[in-house]
Amino acid sequence: MGKIIAIGGGEIGKTKLMPDGTFKTFPIQTLKIDKTIVQMANKPRAKVLFLPTASQDMPAYIQLFSQYYGNKLGCLVDDLQLISQTYTDEEIYSKIEAADIIYVGGGDTRLMLEVWHRHHLDIYLKKAYENGTVLAGLSAGAVCWFEYYANTDYMEAENLSLDLLKGLGFLSGFAMPHFDILPSSLKQDIISLLKQRNLSGFGIDECAALVFEDGKISILSSQNGKTVVKLP
Repeated sequence: MGKIIAIGGGEIGKTKLMPDGTFKTFPIQTLKIDKTIVQMANKPRAKVLFLPTASQDMPAYIQLFSQYYGNKLGCLVDDLQLISQTYTDEEIYSKIEAADIIYVGGGDTRLMLEVWHRHHLDIYLKKAYENGTVLAGLSAGAVCWFEYYANTDYMEAENLSLDLLKGLGFLSGFAMPHFDILPSSLKQDIISLLKQRNLSGFGIDECAALVFEDGKISILSSQNGKTVVKLP
């Protein structure tokens, strides 16, 4: 059927201003995975559509992605800024339909899905998936394709318990990104909740990806020791 690459986390290279006034440069950590995404499109110069909704269309993220996938990976890059810009339904669908690869950035999964539903992206993306467009993403952009993901807001809020929230459901089960760096208590809470709900899923490490291609599942890693854990 379709192609989905769900990346647990990792940097694509950026420079960040630190609290002490210095700048820190982060390395590119997912290059092997990103090259595979481009290869899966099987086009001389793939057209990539970046969806930065989860980061609220952060300009620096959009620029970084465009430079990385455009200059380094040789793609034609476009973006769809649903929060900061206004489009007609026809314009949105045209961007989705024209893409060989649709890449979803990280950030707030719940916000992203709410915005997508308002603009009918759940419908447009499902059609793109069925037509063979490569769907990919990191963190929020990884878990959105599954039936369920976890709300982790409860770790910072009072009177809120861990629960499962609904994703797009293109892939069955549950997914959790950044799995290798999560607190052990959160991992145990997730496992317990999945057992209660009689659900299974995946914990995806940073710099690792779960690849779904035409009904087959494989694991791709850009760093030694990074992998995907079957849950529960």
